[in-house]
Amino acid sequence: MEAYAKINTKIKLVLVGDADHENNYSRSLKKQAKECGVILTGFLNGEKLNQIYTNAKLFVLPSYHEGLPISLLEAMSYNLDILVSDIPANLEINLKKDDYFKVGDIQKLTESLKRKLSVNSKRDFSSIINKKYDWDAIAKLTSNVYQNT
Repeated sequence: MEAYAKINTKIKLVLVGDADHENNYSRSLKKQAKECGVILTGFLNGEKLNQIYTNAKLFVLPSYHEGLPISLLEAMSYNLDILVSDIPANLEINLKKDDYFKVGDIQKLTESLKRKLSVNSKRDFSSIINKKYDWDAIAKLTSNVYQNT
C-alpha cells in the first residue's frame, strides 16, 4: 500500500484475502487501506475470485515469506503481468528478471509498479505451468515417491 500510495494512477489497488485472526497489525492495515483508497475484498473464491483475476491489470505479491505461492500460479494461469518479491519461493518459479523486486524495498516496488502499470501486458505462462505445475504430473511424482519407499 505504501508503494501504491506513491504512484499517481487511476488504477485501483485491490487486496484479496484477510487475516485469519484479527490483531492490531491487521487492524492498522485495514485503516491504512481505507486512507489510501484501497479496496479490501476479504477472502474470495469461485466466481468472485475469477472476476478479480479476469479484470486485473497486474498481479503483485510482495510477500516476505511464502511456501509454494498458489495465488501466483493462479495469476499466471490468467496470463496476468506479474510483479513479486525476490524471496526463494517466488524465485523458484523462474520468471523474468523485471518481474521481481527486492523484498521490502518500497522504492524499487514503486518504480516497478509505475513501469508495469504504464504498459498493457498480457503474458503466456502456459509452458511454465504445464511443465512444472501440472497437477497430474505432480500426482504421478508423488505416487512414485510413496511406491519407492
